[in-house]
Amino acid sequence: MEVGIYSPFGDFFDNSMVYYNQYFNPFIMFKIELGQKCILNSDEISGPILLLGIPGQGKSVTMIQMALTLIENKQKGLFFDTYGDLAEKIKKLVKSKSSKANFVIFDANKISEKDIQKNIKNKFVIVFSRTAHDGFRRTRAQANEIVKNAYRFAQKGSWIITDQALDIIDDVLFEKYLQTRKSDIKTILADQTIMALSDKEKLQLKKAAGGYIIYKVRSLDSNWLQKNVKTFKGKKLSETPKYEFYFAANKKIAKFKSIFPLKAI
Repeated sequence: MEVGIYSPFGDFFDNSMVYYNQYFNPFIMFKIELGQKCILNSDEISGPILLLGIPGQGKSVTMIQMALTLIENKQKGLFFDTYGDLAEKIKKLVKSKSSKANFVIFDANKISEKDIQKNIKNKFVIVFSRTAHDGFRRTRAQANEIVKNAYRFAQKGSWIITDQALDIIDDVLFEKYLQTRKSDIKTILADQTIMALSDKEKLQLKKAAGGYIIYKVRSLDSNWLQKNVKTFKGKKLSETPKYEFYFAANKKIAKFKSIFPLKAI
């Protein structure tokens, strides 16, 4: 067997083949390190990536790592942080002048539609709400509107990462999720569970999905994934150790460990 880095979208390949060139064309190719020895090329992501896990298992680490990678590689888009803690950690890990120039942080209570329209085409925008203080009823509606505007103004090749992504949907936003392959908006949908969706919606999302990052989930989610997504058959997703996850794409699956500690950029 070759010694190299695992790509969930292909086979093992030599380390020398892993590259990214942000100055040649930042919208075409750079590497994304999802976990230890789990690296994929940015242009291989097509269709929404579903990131699931109950609290405290490592899901937030993956979201922060992805945001840092996108900022470092001068990508455009939006990351919606439901509670504000992830935005704070990202801010502390962005150290270099060039990285600081490529992102901006907004409070969800203060950002306007014009702010999103102006910034999402030029920077990576991080928006945080204060669910613990403002309550989920208010922040849910707020998040829904902000993320819909992100899809409205984002250019092709942009990225949208949404925490609590399935809890904030209405029919319009859910359709945006399903159409990301067609619209070429690279989408990461993070949540604790898929049980906010109807049976029909779950199957629609399964059909559209470009891949899965699954940390430890509840038995209900584990059972549904094992029954409906063939890649997960026989996998005890409700027993996955802390800070470990399965990555599944293109009928392939492997288990990895989260990146820790996260590195400043």
